[in-house]
Amino acid sequence: MAVMDRPRIFMLDFIRALAIFLVCMGHSVEQTFHFAEKDVFFVQGDYKGMVVLMLFTLARISVPFFLFLTGYFFLPRSYDTEGTLHFWKHNFGRLLLCTELWILLYNIFDYFFWHIDLTPLSLVRQMVFLENVPAMDHYWYLPMILGVYLFLPVVANGLKHIDAKLLTIPVLFILVFFTLDPSIGNTEVTILDAGYTGGVFGTYVLLGYMVHEKVFREVKGWVLGLLAVVCFLAVHVTEYFQHLLGEQNIVWYTWFTLMVTALCCFELLDRHSGEAVIPSGVHIPVNFVARYSFAMYLTHFPMTQACVRVCYWYTDSAFLTFLVATFVPFLASLLLCRLLDRIPKVGRYLLYMR
Repeated sequence: MAVMDRPRIFMLDFIRALAIFLVCMGHSVEQTFHFAEKDVFFVQGDYKGMVVLMLFTLARISVPFFLFLTGYFFLPRSYDTEGTLHFWKHNFGRLLLCTELWILLYNIFDYFFWHIDLTPLSLVRQMVFLENVPAMDHYWYLPMILGVYLFLPVVANGLKHIDAKLLTIPVLFILVFFTLDPSIGNTEVTILDAGYTGGVFGTYVLLGYMVHEKVFREVKGWVLGLLAVVCFLAVHVTEYFQHLLGEQNIVWYTWFTLMVTALCCFELLDRHSGEAVIPSGVHIPVNFVARYSFAMYLTHFPMTQACVRVCYWYTDSAFLTFLVATFVPFLASLLLCRLLDRIPKVGRYLLYMR
């Protein structure tokens, strides 16, 4: 049966497609406006600076969406010995191989595009996860999700024996001790050890599972909507005052307000999931993007960097550069992934297509 003929839930495909678009937009904002190198408000002015900051804050919802979906899909399952070995081989193992291949490809790109020399020792250190890949700001997600995948079957089996509502206790503990300080601008790391909790990113996965189990279903929709808006504005205002104070501490996924914003949005969207159906109409292109979303994550960032450089040759408009560096990598990476997926084994091992 062809992929397009399989029943799919439109809203979950929509969330995945939206998430990868927001990833492209967020990296375009970073690369165009150089958050870490200059004050956005000094360069763009107050009004444009606020718009840039809001776009960036909105884009940060993308990774929480992906992590929520990981918990939503994988944690409700049961894994016996055979199922666990299958998961480690076909999910974790292939993702590990895919990551190693992209470490090589990213370094080749760095050498020709950024003229960054690569030593054998540095390559080995990257491949055993002792170093990040230079200039690839999105790469951090790959070793992080590998760590999550490693114990997913174990966590999933453990969750079968408790009520999902009990997860509120460890989740709240993590939220209080790992996210409250960063959400108000404190960059210090807690001395608590996350241990088996998986830390903040593991908590995102657990929250996705809790949404699947309808733990938050009794909360009124208008309450979730209001909370999402308030927390989003809180993220934005905090960033704004940090920039005014001369700090370049951009919002990260350890921010409590960002986590709550993303969770409320995900819960509201999931309430409109409906039944799985054969894609038709607008669902077909949405499903198409959703299917290649992770492959697009792997391929889009070098395209974003190239687009920003080319645009700077031809225009002085930062916002035009931002638009080009958002939509061109989004569409070009989608097309590239589709073409590569048609080559036997390439899609499966290089792009982690299932």
